[in-house]
Amino acid sequence: MEMLVMARVLSRPEPPLSDKTHSFYVSKTWCRAALQWLEVQMPSSPPSSPSKKKLSKKQRRRQHRKLSDVSPPWPNVNDDLTCTHANLRHCSGKSARARRRVMDRQAWRVLRKLYPDSVTLGAFQQECPQCALEKETTKFNEERKKEVEKRERKKPLGNASIRGFYTRTKGVPGHCLVADQGGEEKRCPLMPGIYHALPRAWCHKWRKYVKTGEGHVPHAPDAASLLCDAHRLPLVPPHLMDFITGSTNTLFVHKPDDITPPPPAASAASAAVADTNNDTSDNDSLLATMGFLTLDELEAQKAAMNTFFQQRAMIEPGPASRCITPTVQRTDRHNQSNHDLLDQENCVVVEILTDDEFTALETWWPEIHSSFVLTFAICEAAGTGGRRSVDVTWSTPPCQLCDAGHPTASYVTRNRNRKWFKKAK
Repeated sequence: MEMLVMARVLSRPEPPLSDKTHSFYVSKTWCRAALQWLEVQMPSSPPSSPSKKKLSKKQRRRQHRKLSDVSPPWPNVNDDLTCTHANLRHCSGKSARARRRVMDRQAWRVLRKLYPDSVTLGAFQQECPQCALEKETTKFNEERKKEVEKRERKKPLGNASIRGFYTRTKGVPGHCLVADQGGEEKRCPLMPGIYHALPRAWCHKWRKYVKTGEGHVPHAPDAASLLCDAHRLPLVPPHLMDFITGSTNTLFVHKPDDITPPPPAASAASAAVADTNNDTSDNDSLLATMGFLTLDELEAQKAAMNTFFQQRAMIEPGPASRCITPTVQRTDRHNQSNHDLLDQENCVVVEILTDDEFTALETWWPEIHSSFVLTFAICEAAGTGGRRSVDVTWSTPPCQLCDAGHPTASYVTRNRNRKWFKKAK
């Protein structure tokens, strides 16, 4: 009888929202759990009409498995709707409609009599003011904490040298570039002085942390990724060497490949006709001597063949004009971004810092750390003919045996001891 009464109470429609003074909130999660428990506890009635199909053995097993884990509803109907202060918990509008069910006074009295431990929550009742105050306080503290962390992250930008490195986009200090004199001679674009090279990955990570605070605090400036594994000597990236020697005007630019374009279609057709004439010239005399065709007939056939090859070349490109694989590859490289090409041509892409910038940046890691930085000096001396020569001096001699570029090169490794492995098995 008690189950039947609870089933009728839960199946009653919700009252209109306008009548909030005589309505109460009930947890929808509790209602679903109670209905599932009633479905398990109440005996299944036999089919009232012969037309109603019986469940198969597989369907009954599936239904039994579904209802086997159902537990009885908890004593407090509104346990998930109440806060720690025994008031109505704060929820957003969409979440409140998904969690709360409105019930009239009569149905609530019956439900309260069956479950006396339930907390009464009227539909006219406001959400807990103490929870709302705590939420606003927590939100204010979090925003204040973020502001403090942001000020701490941006403290290094108070230094003019570090601020210049932070706002840099081309990877080179602009105030240290030599004005272009318009000469054809390759010249180092940097002024004489001491410079440091740091991996671009570390620079991007540090800028992103200072700007947004994402990730952890970057480690001290380190260029250990430039050291080769075999000799532990620095590998100068090709794009850095091209920039220092004056081969390129900017640091972040890939060196284009020198690919000769294929011959046009007209020239290809002319080459095909010329090849045909050369191949058939030796056969003309042979055919004339054997008496198959006269020389006039041979000339007429050759003129007809030349006309045919020219018309065919205008309609369909010849074999020579279809060999455009280098041009397609070059087009694909141009479709790629400049940064992707740099990563393909250099094992590590670096940025250049002045000595003042690096010294100011390193002061923000006062703890003892072991890090390697590629340092080089640009020295200018008097050359022959009154010209100034530029020398580059490295703090650590670069490795001359390892390759600093071509990171995507593939190597084929063959196992010479394959027979030995087979015998060992």
